[in-house]
Amino acid sequence: SRRLHRRAGEWCAAGDRSVDAAIHLATAQDWPEAASALVNGYAVAHLSAGPQARRLLAAFSGMPPDSRGAQSAVVLAAVITNSVWIVLAAVAVARGDAEVAAKQLGRAEELVDDVPPDRAGALALALAVAGAGLARLSGDADRAMEARAALDRATAEIEAGGGSAGAESRTTVLAEVGAALLRAGRLDAAAAVLAEDLAADPAAAPPPFSSVRSVLTARAALVEALRGHLTVARELAERAGTDPVPADPDRPGGRRHAHRLDLPLHAV
Repeated sequence: SRRLHRRAGEWCAAGDRSVDAAIHLATAQDWPEAASALVNGYAVAHLSAGPQARRLLAAFSGMPPDSRGAQSAVVLAAVITNSVWIVLAAVAVARGDAEVAAKQLGRAEELVDDVPPDRAGALALALAVAGAGLARLSGDADRAMEARAALDRATAEIEAGGGSAGAESRTTVLAEVGAALLRAGRLDAAAAVLAEDLAADPAAAPPPFSSVRSVLTARAALVEALRGHLTVARELAERAGTDPVPADPDRPGGRRHAHRLDLPLHAV
């Protein structure tokens, strides 16, 4: 029942299980709370990557375009509204709908200045994730670089508040930005962005997002091949093929293949 899912969502949120909380709250049709769970938990990237992406998209499939709920406080209303619109944009990105994603992101960006400082980092990170995905869909190099810069700003704000944005959002944004720059023909810029993640500690990306790093590495291989660096491209292609791929929770005991993941990230 909706009441049980609501209680389960609140319990998961209290235990820092943001994705599970969002799924329960969305199932209960508590849309503002579900969106806030993803944004405040730095988990918007999970809508387009990781083993929970399919469940999340299914849970949010019925989210109406205006799901802000009734909030009396102006500041709180801005935070909730932004969370809803960002999540709607991220869902649209995951479905490949650039038009809807751009519309919802535009709405969210109009309210950025109304967000209090203690919520700004989480919202900025969510905007960076969704914005990078939209940049890939549209091949918009300028938006891609804006998302890249927003990632650094968001990470700094979150860390200044004693939090940690996590490696999964960073890997996802860099993969999306690299794809957008590749589509725009900016090969040198794409190579530089993708190399940022390749230079990181492989253990920094949690196992559920190791497949995203595989996709990112494969893109880097394509970029280097197009730049004429065939030896490097071959090494990266081999590395992409050996990165671990997590188990599919919807298929007990099963494994996913990186090229078959339900990710918009696999498309260039």
